[in-house]
Amino acid sequence: MILDSEGKPLTRPLSCTLVFGNLVAGSRTLRAAAALTIIAVLSVVWVVHRTIQRSQASNERVAHTQEVLTAIESVLATIVDADTAVHRSVPLVRDRTALGQTERAVERDIGRLATLTLDSPNQQARVAQLRQGAAAVLAALRTVVETTQGARPIIPADAEAQQAGMDSARRTLQAMRVEENRLLADRVQVDQAAVRRLQFVSVTLAVAASGFLASIFWLIARNTRRQRQGADTLRQANENLEAQVDASAADLRDSNARLQSIIDSAVDGIIVIDSHGRIEAFNRGAERLFGYPEPEVLGRNVKMLMPSPYHDEHDGYLDRYLHTGAATIIGTGREVTGRRRDGSTFPLHLSVGEMSIKGERKFTGMLHDLTRRVRLEDELRTSEARWRSVIDSAVDGIVVIDAHGRIEAFNPAAVRLFGYEEHEVVGRNVNMLMPSPYHEEHDTYLARHLATGVQKIIGTGREVTGLRRDGTTFPLHLSVGKMTVAGEPRFTGILHDLSARVRIEKQLREQTSLAKLGEMAAVIAHEVKNPLAGVRGAIQIIGTRLPKDGKDARIVTEIVARIDTLNELMKDLLLFARPPQPKLAVVDVGALVTTTANLLRGDPAFEQVEVRVDGDPASALGDAELLKIVFVNLLVNAAHAMQGRGTIHVSLASIADMCQMAFADEGPGIPADVLEKIFTPFFTTKVRGSGLGLPTVRRLIEAHHGTISIACPSAGGTVVTVQLPGERLAVTM
Repeated sequence: MILDSEGKPLTRPLSCTLVFGNLVAGSRTLRAAAALTIIAVLSVVWVVHRTIQRSQASNERVAHTQEVLTAIESVLATIVDADTAVHRSVPLVRDRTALGQTERAVERDIGRLATLTLDSPNQQARVAQLRQGAAAVLAALRTVVETTQGARPIIPADAEAQQAGMDSARRTLQAMRVEENRLLADRVQVDQAAVRRLQFVSVTLAVAASGFLASIFWLIARNTRRQRQGADTLRQANENLEAQVDASAADLRDSNARLQSIIDSAVDGIIVIDSHGRIEAFNRGAERLFGYPEPEVLGRNVKMLMPSPYHDEHDGYLDRYLHTGAATIIGTGREVTGRRRDGSTFPLHLSVGEMSIKGERKFTGMLHDLTRRVRLEDELRTSEARWRSVIDSAVDGIVVIDAHGRIEAFNPAAVRLFGYEEHEVVGRNVNMLMPSPYHEEHDTYLARHLATGVQKIIGTGREVTGLRRDGTTFPLHLSVGKMTVAGEPRFTGILHDLSARVRIEKQLREQTSLAKLGEMAAVIAHEVKNPLAGVRGAIQIIGTRLPKDGKDARIVTEIVARIDTLNELMKDLLLFARPPQPKLAVVDVGALVTTTANLLRGDPAFEQVEVRVDGDPASALGDAELLKIVFVNLLVNAAHAMQGRGTIHVSLASIADMCQMAFADEGPGIPADVLEKIFTPFFTTKVRGSGLGLPTVRRLIEAHHGTISIACPSAGGTVVTVQLPGERLAVTM
């Protein structure tokens, strides 16, 4: 069975349909003849229609002319009747009211005549003349009536006027009658000529149509003979086609069943609405999402599934889209909020598509429940915030880089370590935090690891050197871990500042060295100092026996001086190696510095050196004799730096629980390479210095639980700052 475009079975046999189709499509000549025949038939129909129209128009014009003539006769009859009544003394004229009715009848007929002759300017002019003549006749008649009622004789002039008006009216009406007859004759003649032409055209087209029909019948007969030869083939094709259509219909039913099964089994919700927002389809996924069974929502507005404010805005949005075509979600998707049957809301991803079914616009919404994803995202954000807090609060620096060495994360501890803010380093190469030669080697090492997988530090750790923003370097312990994020390698470095440990290790090494030095100094003091004192005494005795002005006496004096220098070196060495334990007491630091400076003024090298002590009076907890050694060393070094000329400023201050003294000279300052080694034992820049002065000073200050630091301001000079425990710390110490 064959179905039509609406799925209904065809009522005509398929063979007849195919035969007719073949007749029409079999040859070009047949199609052309059929087309010409149709045109000829339609033309005949049109000619007949036009002939009928012409006939109707002619009849209408005849009726119109007859109506005009009738109106003319009516006007004439009314005027003549009135005239006759007046001259024969009909009782009508004795009544003015009856004469008024006659006047109105005449005016009505003339008005009707004017309406009927609107299409003729000549007739309109005559109507105007007729109205004047009728008015004159009626006026004369009224005068006659008034004269008769007043028993007065009729004036000849009135009778003549009445007669003249009457003659004028008759002439006008006669002219109108002649004109109307002429118009009727002309119109009838034109219509008859048009009808004759249409009849000629109709006959011609009928003949042509007959010829075309004869050709068509001949072609149909020829094609019919051909069709009989292929009748079996057509029947077989008919059967095959019916079988194919049945198979296609079965496939279509199966496809519809599969599609319905797919829609019903879909995990996501599928909702179809019309252009008014009414729900037309609601699959099982949507039932699970919203808790409504399909029958409860079909035909209702889809906004019932939306919470405020979307519930109130939906219809306006849909109407605006239908009128303007401006879409914000149709054709794409976005996250929205749905409302279940129980009133609870939940997150959804909504994608909307538009379709047209039988000219009506429909919208299909695909709804995916985002509840689990939103919960996971919240958990992820919470976890990320927790780990971010851990990273941000970590004492050690944490730096994350990508496969190209670019920094992606830089925690606050790293900011403190290197002096860079996070936004200053993110996106830049991590080798900016490394001094040479590591700065140049890092990218090569990273590329080699990515190419070969060989690890030298990844997964373990080692000590490295970091480069701060100010250009200084510092020791670090670096441990590196590797991770993969979205298929891309990332590297996390954890950096621990080793500055304190290195300093402690250095102090331990120094203490070990000092312990060994102390043992050596004790041996020297025992084995060298005592014999050296004996040698000095013997040399002095020998010198007393030599002439004072002799060369030998001068040599003896030089030997004694050298022995004294060696003896002083031994004292300094013993003091540095084994400083005595301070005997702590409250010391007026200002007075002690002033006393020490006064003692030095006796030295010729201090004649042009001035020591100024200013600041608040300050007291420190210390050993006055040992502090005097400290101050002597600092003042002597300051005087040497100024080459025995200038002012040494000593500033006193109390800072928290510490007493601070700052010794500032006016010398050239200390070079950076020398400043790094300034407290190294036996390191000196003086020609005859031992290199134990400042190291001994630091040991004595540290023995007092104080600190010492040296700085060289950009303006010049050197400032040595000493901090000692203040008087208030005496109780705790």
